[in-house]
Amino acid sequence: MSKDHFRARQLINQGRYAEALELLRKARAESPWSDVIAHDLALTLVQLDRGQEGTTIAEQMISEDPDDAFAHATLGLVQLRRGLANEGQESFARALALDPADASIHGLFARAHLERDKPDDALAATETGLALDPENDLCLTFRAQALLALGRGDEARAISARLLQLDPDDSYNHSLRGYELIASGRAAEAIPHFKEALRLDPQNDGARQGLATSLKARSPLFAVLLRVFIALERVSLWTMLGVLAGFLVGLNFLEKSLQADAVWLPVLASAKIVVYTCFLLSMIAHQLYEILLSFDPDGRQALSPDELRATRWYLASLAAALLCVWWGLASEKTRTPFMMAVGFICIVKMISEVFESTPGYVRRRMTWLAVGTTALNILTPVFSVLLILLALRSGAASVKPMVKTALMLGIVPMLIANFSDNIRNWLERRRPDSY
Repeated sequence: MSKDHFRARQLINQGRYAEALELLRKARAESPWSDVIAHDLALTLVQLDRGQEGTTIAEQMISEDPDDAFAHATLGLVQLRRGLANEGQESFARALALDPADASIHGLFARAHLERDKPDDALAATETGLALDPENDLCLTFRAQALLALGRGDEARAISARLLQLDPDDSYNHSLRGYELIASGRAAEAIPHFKEALRLDPQNDGARQGLATSLKARSPLFAVLLRVFIALERVSLWTMLGVLAGFLVGLNFLEKSLQADAVWLPVLASAKIVVYTCFLLSMIAHQLYEILLSFDPDGRQALSPDELRATRWYLASLAAALLCVWWGLASEKTRTPFMMAVGFICIVKMISEVFESTPGYVRRRMTWLAVGTTALNILTPVFSVLLILLALRSGAASVKPMVKTALMLGIVPMLIANFSDNIRNWLERRRPDSY
């Protein structure tokens, strides 16, 4: 390893990617045949938000030697770090076709499956890799993560303990142990592991998120919600939405069947309110506890600067929601203020996506989308009045359809906010390099 390459590796470990990039370019100019230098260069470019250039470097490695499994694995890693899990999986599959005896590539193949929410496939990939090398840390790490995703905590616990024994100074081993403890309902015990992970590697964002989750779990309410979220992670989104829709349809059916019975109607109305409230609060539970953490000295250490800034906007959006509820209770003649309140609660989730997005291209567009959605939510009563006035001018027969249209307009901000994570992921996949 050349002097420049050695120094670049040190800078990468310290998170000083811009300085490492210059040294890697020098090292590559001196040793243009070195795959290891090209590998480090490609991944460093990704860290500097220059993923397209990193992809070009990896593709050059493949064009120079199409039968080099390491080159295909490098491209797969670049693609994973750019959020392209499907493409990364295909690259690792090609690498394994060229070198099926490389346990580390099996581990990376498992990681790609996990990012595609396929823990069963990830588990199978790690089993193949561990058959080749029982001590391979990548296979062990992603096997433990797959077991946690499948609810097999006891097996994951044994692996996380083994990894810590093999390398107690590895930040990611402590982070894995912390997440295993969270999954087993022992969040308080996870805190020291996440703190140690951050001491060993301050750039370990997964450990910072785990520490925040562990601190939130000090609240009995959040501890219960955390267990619910862990259980729900094993259920598909469409299954959850189907159950919710079925429950609401059932309540509506009962409401129509019992219209003549004045005793049951308030009970059913209250049941609907409880279902909607629980659903909305579950959507923003993490954001609510981030607000609480921002007022706690230990909690502030667990939140990144972006997360701290986001909490101020959460508070603003929730304050707007409370004002809308007050307005609705005061007027008692329209549902529009309550729909606006729900819209502002949903916008909290969108704000979270803004601050989770990559600064630059993606964050600017997510900010524009959040501002536009908020403006649309604020203007909902204006649009409603205009539509109703238009209906009155057209005749009494047009009033009811126009009122329904006005109510549908209030749903639009909620839909945009609820799909904001999909929008962010779509933008992340298409963001250009930044310089």
